[in-house]
Amino acid sequence: MSNGLGLAHSHISKRLDALDFGALLPGFHRFPFALYDGESVCLGNSEIKWDERFTGNTAIKYDGGWLAIWKLDGGDHDWDRMTANIVHEMCHARQCESGAEFADEVAGMFYPRDLANFAGRHAENLLLARLADDFRPEGWAEFAGLRVARRKLMAEAVDFEEKTEAIEGEATYAELGALKILSPNGYAKKLAGELARLRDMSMIFDVRLSCYSSGAVARMLAAANGAAAGRAGALPAPAVTAELEAEFKKYFGAIDGLLASAMAGAERLGGGMELVGYDPYNVRASGNLLYHPSFVGCQKKGEKPRFLMGRFVTAMKGRSLEIESIYRVPAAAL
Repeated sequence: MSNGLGLAHSHISKRLDALDFGALLPGFHRFPFALYDGESVCLGNSEIKWDERFTGNTAIKYDGGWLAIWKLDGGDHDWDRMTANIVHEMCHARQCESGAEFADEVAGMFYPRDLANFAGRHAENLLLARLADDFRPEGWAEFAGLRVARRKLMAEAVDFEEKTEAIEGEATYAELGALKILSPNGYAKKLAGELARLRDMSMIFDVRLSCYSSGAVARMLAAANGAAAGRAGALPAPAVTAELEAEFKKYFGAIDGLLASAMAGAERLGGGMELVGYDPYNVRASGNLLYHPSFVGCQKKGEKPRFLMGRFVTAMKGRSLEIESIYRVPAAAL
């Protein structure tokens, strides 16, 4: 067994022993987990050769059950923090086991570039951060009203957010709960980071990542104050500021530039297949093009899925998972 993976698995297992999973979330229980690198996968008492099932940090179906997996990079590790990360992925295992409804990732990849909608979401996030410092029932009602207003105008976008908040926000909430037990200082730092993300205007455009924070903090507020978001009357939409517009242009201009540079030196590999694997944290869209910075999974009808490692661009057929063309991006192109 790889000494590094095995030792890391032992460090994390001992810390997991100290956690009451049911106290973190009702009905939550411990799941098996695996650590992997580019060559091996450590399952605790056994080790197998790495294969394409072990991609990303997530939960996968394995040996008739659900398995939390994490890619272990080199260098020093904060084992309390790593354990909390594993708890996050175990929460996803629980969600998969219980049949939780996940967000439509196509809607996330092609989330609309609507400036007024981002202004509304930024107002919500600022309010959540303020409520974390000083909870007021009227502020909680205001948050619900802002969300109702956006849902009336951008129902699909808000549906993506709320389902992502339910899944990733819950997992981040469990992660915070584990860290609070294992390392109070680590918990304080992690929570401060989540609140800083909510306040940071430049972070609002990465909607999926933003939902980790908004979902976790909203759940934390509800648990601490007996509050439930519920439905409320719509509030007037917040004004679009010049600062927000400038950040909007900067963020999406950088993505459009990235895709343009990638395509300038890209090699077409084929097409007529389905997108079956990608990194939802880091995929970026410009028109019908998706940039994949580390890997992409594709599958032709009647064939086994293929996972390609490296940088790729996929040209999609509309808002779907159908790949019209796939391109390999050489490192020199970026």
